[in-house]
Formats: sequence, C-alpha cells, structure tokens
Amino acid sequence: MSIFNLLESIRKSSPKSLLINLSSNKIYGKVDKIKIYEKEIRYTSKYLVNEKYPLNFESPYGCSKGAADQYIVDYAKLFNLKTVSLRLSCVYGENQWGTEDQGWISWFVKCALDNNKVRIFGNGKQVRDILHVNDLANLIYICFRKVNKVKGHAFNIGGGPKNTLSLLELINKIEIKLKTKIYYSFNNERFGDQKFFVNDLSKVKKITGWYPKISMNGGLDRYIEWIKSKN
Repeated sequence: MSIFNLLESIRKSSPKSLLINLSSNKIYGKVDKIKIYEKEIRYTSKYLVNEKYPLNFESPYGCSKGAADQYIVDYAKLFNLKTVSLRLSCVYGENQWGTEDQGWISWFVKCALDNNKVRIFGNGKQVRDILHVNDLANLIYICFRKVNKVKGHAFNIGGGPKNTLSLLELINKIEIKLKTKIYYSFNNERFGDQKFFVNDLSKVKKITGWYPKISMNGGLDRYIEWIKSKN
C-alpha cells in the first residue's frame, strides 16, 4: 500500500512532482514462454524480453513489485501524473555490498576476496544482462529532463544483449581478474528463478535515447578495484 499512499499524496498535494519507481524483472515470472538452449556454462536464446511480454508475478516479491508498477502506469493515465517505472535487471557497481540473497555480482567478488565458498542455486547457467549503476543513474537523470516523454511508461532496463553473463561465467571472470580460485557448491534451484532474462532495450532507447555505455568487463574492473580498496 505504500506506493498507493505515495501516489495519492502526490495526486492531492503535489501533482507536478515526478516519481520514478524502481521495479524489477521479477514481475515477468519465470519467462518460460521463450525458447532457451542449454550450453556448457550458460543458457542462451535468440529472444529478448520486451515490455509486451505477459506479466506473471509468481512470488510475493514479484507481486509487490508488479502491483507498484501497475499503479505507477495507471496513475499517469488517469490523473496525468509524472510517473514512470523502471523494470531493473541486475544492477551492480561501486558502493554495493551484496549478500547471498541480493547482489550476486558483489557477493561473488566478496567471497573470492575473502576465500569463502560460493553457494550456487541451480546449475549456475542462469543468464542476466548486467547494468552498471552509473548507467542507471544517467537514465534517471534523463527521466528528469524528459519527464513529459517518459511519464506513464514502464521500461525494461538492463545491460542489454552486449552485457550478458551467467553465474559460472562470472566465476571464471573473477578468477582471471583476481588470479585466484573460487570454490562453489550447487544447491536446489530457487522458486521462480529465471533461467534466461536479457532485456530488449528498444523502447527506452527510442523514447529517451539512453543506452548502456559501460561495458561488462569495464564495469567489473571498476567494481573489483573499488571493493578491494574497501575490503
């Protein structure tokens, strides 16, 4: 109800305010309507997920994010509020201190630096398109500048097809970058986990001109240097 109460407050008291909602790719559920292929250390698919893919919450987290997402879109339509929802996928970067449950890129790097074993849920071939936080910050700034273009929209936001990574691939990259060995174990797949989720960024690029500028390898190098300095 928090997003509903916030929107009601804006509608009644500050209708010119801009509200940017940070949603999640989890509102699409398992994304099992696209065909994927299993390879040695990753899943792959020729299909990207765009905003027309059917929503399927499948979990309490997905439901809360999905409900907020829908409120954001509907309040813009009904009351002409300046609201927009960004459906995020795997944001990482400096100042992130991940845990086993949230922030897997940060968590894997921390485990490597501390010589801790990594628990992988599923087979480790799950793929996401990762997005550096600086690129997200730039998009948020663009939303402020182009509020009349973005209001009422929901956008899929991630690193796009050029920045895809599986859990096993990340482990390999960290081992090379840190010149260390990461030990890991396999555990049961988590409920509702997506085997493959890569964003189609066509809509956000068309409306705002935004596209990720920080490459996967460049972003990982930046993050590793930052967390090493803090560890």
